Amino acid sequence: MYYSKLHSIVTVINRICGEYIFMCENTIKKLVIMLFIALSSIVFGADLATPNAKATVTVNCPEGYVTCSDVDLILTQTLSGDIIRAHGHTVHTKCKDGISPCRFLGYEFESGDIRIRLWVSGVISIAKKGEGIIFYERGQWQ
Repeated sequence: MYYSKLHSIVTVINRICGEYIFMCENTIKKLVIMLFIALSSIVFGADLATPNAKATVTVNCPEGYVTCSDVDLILTQTLSGDIIRAHGHTVHTKCKDGISPCRFLGYEFESGDIRIRLWVSGVISIAKKGEGIIFYERGQWQ
């Protein structure tokens, strides 16, 4: 889909500029910036599947943001069909300055007294306040 849009833009640039492409350098730069802005508003998502659960993560921040505090989760238990919906944020290590985010570790969500963590390693961890970890399973990101 995006390839065809990009191809259309390149075709238009070639028709406008023709042999004088060097004269259109500023126009090309502007078009590339507009294309980047248009694509940066796309919502990014990922699925994590384990033997007993499927997590669908939707990151609602523009591409290029290091951290995001607007992440949605739909967690479905495959056997019972029960669904948990939660809102959360990305989790990162801290850089040497102790402030800046560095390596991405995964996501953390809260829903009532439940805390759900999805790690880049493919682990889903669910903890309940007062009970500790009630679910821990490894799967694959898809």
